[in-house]
Amino acid sequence: QAGVDGRYSLDVETDDEDDLELIRIDAQGIDEQAHILFRSYVNTPEALLSIGTSLSETDALRLNVTNVTTAIAGLLNVDNEGDILTPEALDESMSRIDLTKVMPYSTALKLIMDGTASGGTFSLPEGVKNTFEFVLNPTLIDAFVSNLEFNHTADYIAAQEAILSDPELVDLNVSTEDSIGDYYFLGGDFGVGLGKVSLLANGKALYSNS
Repeated sequence: QAGVDGRYSLDVETDDEDDLELIRIDAQGIDEQAHILFRSYVNTPEALLSIGTSLSETDALRLNVTNVTTAIAGLLNVDNEGDILTPEALDESMSRIDLTKVMPYSTALKLIMDGTASGGTFSLPEGVKNTFEFVLNPTLIDAFVSNLEFNHTADYIAAQEAILSDPELVDLNVSTEDSIGDYYFLGGDFGVGLGKVSLLANGKALYSNS
């Protein structure tokens, strides 16, 4: 069981037959957070052992089971039509899922778990048992995200900014030089037209939409 801060310690024993199987970690909330179920697909024992024998989330970010890993896990399960059991299945599904949905889904999960800075709360739709079940239902979570974007815009943006600035959720150790350039994207389910973000050497970004 994790501590009040969400930290956990876990011993994993494997043999040669287990080395190529995928490690999956689920985190189940209790009491008032019983509706929170997060999931992360970590890696194979063999891959983790190549890093070290005593690891933390600083060694492998996916050891930290979060709203972000859960958003990804949900997309993977929907694509795979079931649980991901092997690294091959993980790689194949990762190549197919729509990664533009990760941030909107992660933001929805964060608001359900933490609420807003002003004390506002958001609940799962009626009949949905937990957060992982929620991300397995694209129709429900897409509608939830759309409602957040248009009717709770400030809370939605604030939650996204909190995610993007949290080193326990995203990798902030990205070289600025490697990121400079123009990035184009389609609006998809949560926007229209063709957009462009230009990342500048001064650390700022320019956005345009057509």
